[in-house]
Amino acid sequence: MRFQKGTSVANLLDGPDASHTGQVADVLGLTPVQEGMLFHHLMDAGDSSDVYVMPVVLRFDSRNRLENFLGALQQVVDRNDILRTSLAWEGLPEPAQVVWRHVRLPVQEITLAGSDDPAGRLLTAAGSRIDLGSAPLLRVYVAAEPGSRRWLALLQVHHLILDNTALELMLGEVAAFARGDADLLEEPVPFRDFVVRARLDSSRQEHERFFAGLLSD
Repeated sequence: MRFQKGTSVANLLDGPDASHTGQVADVLGLTPVQEGMLFHHLMDAGDSSDVYVMPVVLRFDSRNRLENFLGALQQVVDRNDILRTSLAWEGLPEPAQVVWRHVRLPVQEITLAGSDDPAGRLLTAAGSRIDLGSAPLLRVYVAAEPGSRRWLALLQVHHLILDNTALELMLGEVAAFARGDADLLEEPVPFRDFVVRARLDSSRQEHERFFAGLLSD
């Protein structure tokens, strides 16, 4: 799902735009860390790569195992609102993140030529930029490994929504769904709780005074 240009945050929650009616679960501000990452993303808009995109390459011994993984990952996206979030900033007084009710995991299949370093070829073919205005801020590229029955899956996640620790937790949830142990998982904490706590713990004026003094010359 994508936040469309010209649509205000208020209209997303109660407005006449039928394309978004009932699709938005929540609209939140950004945490200070997220604001910094968005700033660098916009500053580097002309670059072909984004240092905040985290890649993970996984290998599966069959297409069925790969499909099982993708199905489990979709279920994890369905249950965690941070994985259904996109960003909006154009025309707004400050950036916002939109939590969508339903998001399909984007999966793209790539054909690899040659058997030399298939994982590296997959990384190169996929690139490393994610559209922050379109949820989810993660995507998967899959490819048959040349010369074998194995399949590769490149999972790319933007650091705006997950750090390395959270990424490990997400993969742990995927494994639980794949094993059929989803009922053993704890109830996910709403992302809103984390954002509110992070914003309350930070004073914007204090940060502005610090950087104004640091960069005044």
